[in-house]
Amino acid sequence: KHLLFYLSTLIIDFTHTLLKQLERMMKEDQSAYIATPLDPCRSFEEITKLKKRKLPRLNKCKGDICLLAGSPLDAMTFYNGSMEALKSNNDWEWVAGCLEGFCASLLAIKQMNIKKHDTAATVVDSSRDQELIEKCTEAIGHYNKRKAVNLELELTLKLARYYATLDRKPEACDLLMTAYEIGSEFSTQEKITLTCSIALLCKTMGFRRKFAFFIREAAALYHKIYHLTTA
Repeated sequence: KHLLFYLSTLIIDFTHTLLKQLERMMKEDQSAYIATPLDPCRSFEEITKLKKRKLPRLNKCKGDICLLAGSPLDAMTFYNGSMEALKSNNDWEWVAGCLEGFCASLLAIKQMNIKKHDTAATVVDSSRDQELIEKCTEAIGHYNKRKAVNLELELTLKLARYYATLDRKPEACDLLMTAYEIGSEFSTQEKITLTCSIALLCKTMGFRRKFAFFIREAAALYHKIYHLTTA
């Protein structure tokens, strides 16, 4: 007990220091804009556009920090606040990021209520399952619009897993097939990783034939790599 108390005190102090530092960084941010690998920032016009997008992007980042700090309600406030501004700037991958963060916040709140054994709140949270699914689907569409293939694929797999937890196996299976199609242009090594992930989820849901199919696909891809490296 004494050790647990000591460790929890250290963690609380460390968390407090970390949050203070993050708050200071956000307040003292002097960067002209926030850019990602998806943003061209060579011409004057492109840089000007990024400068206009800075504030809503910064608010989205604040939402991410709140979520990481264990405050999903505050995170949802920042995500909602930046959503419309991002949409008006056609900043679609960041809109998708806000939607994804909002969904993560909903899940965090749901898990917190389950741990507290708050039955009434858990029932309310469960009623928001469809809202979460709709927002995830919308985010996937925005990632697709911006050709952010890795982000689209990652969220598609996450949504498939969520369907599986709700025992909505047909929808989960459809999404897994979609994910498999998305990865058709990936490298062989990436395809192996993706195929194994899909196979394991199929096994979890009890789809033994699909599990066997995807494991066989992964083995064939590995065999292909092996022959290329030994040729």
